[in-house]
Amino acid sequence: MNTLELFLANAGGENVEATHQRILAWLLGSRTVVKELLGLDIENPVTKLEAHGKLFDIQVNQRITDDKLEEKALIEIKMWAPLRITQQKRQQEKAAALKVRLYYFLFGISGFERVPDGDSNTLKMKEVSDKLIALKPLANQIGKELGGIPAKNIISFLDGYANRLTHLDEWLTEEAWQPTFNKYPTVPSHFASLFYKLKLAINKDYANQYNPIIYRTGKIDVHLDLRKRINDKEDENQEVTIHGEQGSLVFWLKNQHLQIFFHSEPRIPRTKALEIQQTFQSAWTGQAIDKVPSFRKDPIDWLCLLSVRYEPKEIKDEVQFDALVDFIIRYYDCFWETKKGLINI
Repeated sequence: MNTLELFLANAGGENVEATHQRILAWLLGSRTVVKELLGLDIENPVTKLEAHGKLFDIQVNQRITDDKLEEKALIEIKMWAPLRITQQKRQQEKAAALKVRLYYFLFGISGFERVPDGDSNTLKMKEVSDKLIALKPLANQIGKELGGIPAKNIISFLDGYANRLTHLDEWLTEEAWQPTFNKYPTVPSHFASLFYKLKLAINKDYANQYNPIIYRTGKIDVHLDLRKRINDKEDENQEVTIHGEQGSLVFWLKNQHLQIFFHSEPRIPRTKALEIQQTFQSAWTGQAIDKVPSFRKDPIDWLCLLSVRYEPKEIKDEVQFDALVDFIIRYYDCFWETKKGLINI
């Protein structure tokens, strides 16, 4: 383990987004690295941090003259934080207005979440690691482009950074789902890893039937949103009208709870919320609901219709994991049948 690996692993550097921002910004000062990571041929690349009022993490420019730069690419990096749709929309609109390429480096849990849509390119930890290793034979050229750094130092740096990215990726995909990690501060990583494993299993065992989507609504809460797949490009329509209220029915795992919600904009009054809850309870086809989930505010935009607790700490082997997959699909099928009966009540 070289010096960089020691810092990233033991000093916590690999968990800090700013660390990756500065490492990548420095590496992207090399034309050779830019070509490998971004697929762009930029002569004399120059990077800038926190570009456009901190809307982007890195801006990659081409130096035209000593005092003139031409913007070529914009980069957003996510380590553990979620990429929110509102942020993505603002970034894509800005990149489109500037007519430059937009890239997302989604590391850590962020790499499990939805891939940004639109005209953008997404790179995750394993892909970046592989690209860095592929650059080692070009270390001499990269060293010259970065100011005359010896090739052996460049190789050591590329190795160290690539190794830590690979280690994090393997821990998240192969280990973090295990019960021992269901504790602070690795709770989000644990559920993201568990849901990623569930997503792979659902896609394998129920090919083209469901679309599992992983995302977060906060630092701790991780969701696995499940939808029935209609075709290659379209999922089920979640919109329903219940007692005159238009909204959508959503089905997800949120940490250690399986939940069904009715989401309405604008918000609905408490009295109408009670009617919707009672209607869902009477229509539920899976099993009796002993207690109608409560709500605390009036009016309401997210109305809980069902909340079932499961125990991730008990999932220690493939047999128990397969049982969890069956549990989710069984509840979803009941949800689907109930939903069909609720449309336009």
